[in-house]
Formats: sequence, structure tokens, C-alpha cells
Amino acid sequence: RRTLRDLRQITPEYLKIFHLNMRHYKLDYKGFYDDLWGQVSDRVTHDHCFKALLKLIEETKQTSLLILHNFDEIKRSNTLPNTYHTHFFQALNSINGRSNIALLCVSEKAYPELSSSMLRIHLPTLSAQQLLKKSE
Repeated sequence: RRTLRDLRQITPEYLKIFHLNMRHYKLDYKGFYDDLWGQVSDRVTHDHCFKALLKLIEETKQTSLLILHNFDEIKRSNTLPNTYHTHFFQALNSINGRSNIALLCVSEKAYPELSSSMLRIHLPTLSAQQLLKKSE
């Protein structure tokens, strides 16, 4: 939690942050989608297609960061609704190919089994200059 708080303090103003605590939504995909949709748009929708919502975020051309806090909650539960299935994780993986969206999945504990999960997001390497720039 502290890392996320610190991250919010140093992020540039031009970065739009979408933050969801997956602990609240591990059994409520509709709630997850509705919360994210509410952060993206004030228009009403009945479509619960996560990939389409990511496309909408991408089309805004605004640099965005999607933070899924307590991500392990949807990876380790055997009682998850059918909506958190392969298509959900494929949509998350599609963020890797979107030029203006980054994904940060955060868990409060280390889970070795998550390292071999379906989710493969490769973060760019930071240079020493980029690291020093943030600390100034």
C-alpha cells in the first residue's frame, strides 16, 4: 500500500491512473468492470467487454497506467466467477501492445506461482538517468 501511495506522489500530472483493488472484485467481475468504466467515462454502458474498454482507453491517446492492487486475489481463488478466465488475461496481455497504456499488477505478498502465470508483461528497462530524474 505504501508503494502505491508513494507512486501516486511521484507520477507526472499527464499520467492518468486507473486504480482498482481486486480484493473488492474477486467475485464481482461486473463490479470490477463498472468501477473501471466509471474511471474512464461518464457515459452509461451495458457492454462488459474488458478488451473493448481497454481499446477505449487507448483511443483517448492519454498516457495511462492501470493498477490492479491485490492482483493475487484473482489468481489464487478457486471460486472465481467464469468472467476471470483466459480472455480476461489475454486482454491484460494486450496492454503490452498498446502504446499509451501500462499495467501494474501489485500483490501484498510474494506468490511464487504467479511468476509462471498466464500474464506476461515486459516492462522497459530504466536508465540510471531516468532513475535519478525521479529522485531529484
